[in-house]
Amino acid sequence: MRHGFLTCMAVLAGAGLCAGAAAAELEQITGNRNEDGVVVSFMPKTPEAANQAVIYIDTDSKTDSGFSIGNIGADYKYENGKFYLYVGDGTSQNWDAVDADILNATRKKRVIIFFPNKTLEIAGVSPVRAVVAQGEQTLQTLDIRWQRAGKEEPPCRRNGKMVEYIDPAGDVSPQCRIDFIKMFVKPHPEKADTLMFGFTCDFPIERRNLKYHLRLMFRIGEGPGADVNGETFNYMFESPNRVFRFAGKSPRQWKWEKLGAVPVRFTKQWCEIDIPLAIFKLETMPERVKFRLSCERNDFVPDLRYAMPEYIVK
Repeated sequence: MRHGFLTCMAVLAGAGLCAGAAAAELEQITGNRNEDGVVVSFMPKTPEAANQAVIYIDTDSKTDSGFSIGNIGADYKYENGKFYLYVGDGTSQNWDAVDADILNATRKKRVIIFFPNKTLEIAGVSPVRAVVAQGEQTLQTLDIRWQRAGKEEPPCRRNGKMVEYIDPAGDVSPQCRIDFIKMFVKPHPEKADTLMFGFTCDFPIERRNLKYHLRLMFRIGEGPGADVNGETFNYMFESPNRVFRFAGKSPRQWKWEKLGAVPVRFTKQWCEIDIPLAIFKLETMPERVKFRLSCERNDFVPDLRYAMPEYIVK
């Protein structure tokens, strides 16, 4: 992700859900898209259930080509750690095994599988459809599309001046070192004119992991900024502890001026970042701050399907 993120619309497939079908052993099935490839993830009820998963992928959105299953025409299949290309007539089970660099990881029991664009022979962020099956039983069809920032306000929890946002687990590529679960923003309890941003992940955070493109992007007031997924940002916190101001001449120019460093704290799965408003070097303190947290072109809080949130400082 230049930065990007992805989303999916999950639609229950009719096939395989009839009376007498075996109970589904795969739950919380999701699909995501980024500039590098496609992510499919699920939560197996048992370790053995993970081995029953079969993922069919349709890269051209044509139902009359590929293997017919769950209202898609599958060009590829992933099963038991092997990747296959379809060579049949649409109904026959004729698959050729091909060498492929598929990343498969398990994080807190959730299985995350990443299919690179090169392996799928697709470019950019073209849409992909997929079917996740348990053996021969179709469980779910996924319409996996790249998504720029949405317009709907993100759901949140409010407690006084603290605002908390929840992020789904497993919506990252296996190689991403941080998977956000939630984040918050609130006034610092001891420092005047300072905002405290915090986030938690699905596993303990190591300081060395924060060098991998963790960014807290800000939009304060008017003026030029960098375009990221259709949003314009003019200030940025970048790991491990630096704050920058946009210095480019066009939204597509990734040029930033360093303003200074800020305190960062770690506690197991938590990270807290203090942002003194004075570091932005504005003539007056901002009354509103818009923001979005991102990591490694993979995970965003709030998710990109929602609008960039705005925090009212005063």
